[in-house]
Amino acid sequence: PPAVTGCAPIVPTFAIQDSTTHGCKDTVGYVYTYEDCVPAHTKTWTYTYYINDTVNPVITGTLTDQTLTGCSRAVIPAAYTDVHSMVNAVAGLTISDNCVAEADLVLTSEDVVDSACAINVTRTYTVKDVCGNAAQISQHFTINRADGITVEQIFIEKTVNCLAQAKAESIPMPV
Repeated sequence: PPAVTGCAPIVPTFAIQDSTTHGCKDTVGYVYTYEDCVPAHTKTWTYTYYINDTVNPVITGTLTDQTLTGCSRAVIPAAYTDVHSMVNAVAGLTISDNCVAEADLVLTSEDVVDSACAINVTRTYTVKDVCGNAAQISQHFTINRADGITVEQIFIEKTVNCLAQAKAESIPMPV
């Protein structure tokens, strides 16, 4: 900011005192030095900003749940490995951070299987900034069996003389 003396406006010299670490906790200072024609009239104003990033990344949009056909988790598409690829591939999805560029955000994923017959998988993506602040988004996959196995109900009736003769028998499965 300019200053005014009794004679003329004084334009300050300006310097930045920067910690240059630019991490989660940082300090940046701006120093303005005012000096008129009399050296004894020098004044300095310092503005110091203390930076402490505790804000999570922001994820807007959704990942579409998918129903697939197959016999294993192998039919599930590969997980995205970086934020840029994910955002470019999924219409309407945005991921941003208050302090960190998209390229510096870290994306990880984890698949959790919760069924044996129809395979249900929840894939959770975690986006972290350099400060460890995180946000999550999930996608669900249902895999319906494609091996064509069908079991028909089979009724077998037998007449036996006593209870000891009523034993479970193995029944061949139709192929």
